[in-house]
Amino acid sequence: MDSRHPLTELDLQMLGWFAPTGKPIHVLLSKADKLTRQQQELASREVASVLTATGGRCTWQLFSSLRKWGIVQAETVLAGWVGLSVKEAAAPPASLPGAARTRAKRAAIGWSARSAGRQQKKPPAKGGSRGQDMP
Repeated sequence: MDSRHPLTELDLQMLGWFAPTGKPIHVLLSKADKLTRQQQELASREVASVLTATGGRCTWQLFSSLRKWGIVQAETVLAGWVGLSVKEAAAPPASLPGAARTRAKRAAIGWSARSAGRQQKKPPAKGGSRGQDMP
């Protein structure tokens, strides 16, 4: 659920529908990076009060896919549900495999507007003044 607008009518409807099943519920309060610390705390408290009132096995956390907040916590919760263990992630590589790399510039072959500007320009014709040759 969007942490900027927690517990919309649809969110409450979904919780009311799913909580009686007895299955665990884990709520990701997404886009938490767009909130101040105070707003994050307020949203977390608001969701906590509603989820504890449902009486089910409900947990929640702040989450941001952009800033990579809460990914390990969410993985741990989901892994616990299916009986897996979470390994510590290694540091990401300096450059990802297959990432676009800048190519070395190569010399232009043939004519181009850019190369035409670099060519030597002919000096103006020498001779009489302008317009004298015309009758």
